[in-house]
Amino acid sequence: MSIVAIWREGLERRFLRWLPILLQAGVVLGLIGAAFVSGMILTSDRLDPELLLVAALGGLAAVIGYRVSSIERSIIGIALAAGLLNFFAIVPPGTQSRLVVSLVLAMVVMGYWLLGFIINKHQERLLPSPINRPIWIFVIISIVAYGWGVVLRDPLVYVPGSFVVTQAAALLVNILLPLLALLVSNKLVDLKWWRTLAWIMVGLGAFHFVSVELNLPTQQLISNGSRGLFTAWVTGIAYALALFDEEQPLWRRGLLLVLVAAFLYQSMIKNTLWLSGWIPTLIICVVVTFYRSKKLFALGVLVGLVILAINAGTIYERVVVANVDEGGTERLEIWSMNLAHVAKHPFFGMGPAGYAV
Repeated sequence: MSIVAIWREGLERRFLRWLPILLQAGVVLGLIGAAFVSGMILTSDRLDPELLLVAALGGLAAVIGYRVSSIERSIIGIALAAGLLNFFAIVPPGTQSRLVVSLVLAMVVMGYWLLGFIINKHQERLLPSPINRPIWIFVIISIVAYGWGVVLRDPLVYVPGSFVVTQAAALLVNILLPLLALLVSNKLVDLKWWRTLAWIMVGLGAFHFVSVELNLPTQQLISNGSRGLFTAWVTGIAYALALFDEEQPLWRRGLLLVLVAAFLYQSMIKNTLWLSGWIPTLIICVVVTFYRSKKLFALGVLVGLVILAINAGTIYERVVVANVDEGGTERLEIWSMNLAHVAKHPFFGMGPAGYAV
């Protein structure tokens, strides 16, 4: 063994021996620093104290969940927090960005996981997956694009002082969400965790539908966590479980189909104007049906065409005319502006949220 190898091995042993002490000292110094920064912020008028409360709740939940449980249960906790705790969201002054408990929870759990890679670099390894390389490429591009957008920004463009925080937060979210997919794919290796996540989504969907349709006070709990493509996810998962999970009893699969029908009614009939709500949902149902049975798919297409032919006038009025009257075509103008920005900045764009200025 060479002198360099012996020296390196001895250095690693000393580092591992001192690592627990260094970590404890880091935690203590970090708490002291956090207390100092918190005090400075609380005594100033630049940041809402409730913002710190959200961060504290999310961080505390993540630490407790990770220490007394497993990282798998912490991931389950993120899903539950996203559905039931995101009603408590704070918008820092001047940023127009929402800080929610589930985001803080995800950041802390992700931090623990990445810290494990640094400390146990010889034991922690990413599982082979086709998503690994694209995710890391996306993360690197996002970081480079952040600096690119700042350095090459037109000096004549007015940039508010708070925009630095907004753009940094956008970069953090851009990085966090793909890395969260990496975390889930590496830690939820047992099928039981995927089943748990699927049924959590179904449960949140049922809770949302009942709360909204019956106008219950509980809709305040789920309202912020059931936006975007929530309807499409819940409907797709429930429909796939009903058609493919033959281990489930018939009555449970029947209830899943009832939930699917309820969401289709809520999104397509009651909220026809919300195209981004019911079109993805309908596409998911069509794809799931195609993979389950080609005959069932053909029957569904035939029934859909018959309904479309009989109600063509009504559908045109409620979908096309109503969207034009409401100004829904403005999205096409937004896409046109977006493509124009891409043409002017073809390499790394304007950085995360750079289009806002």
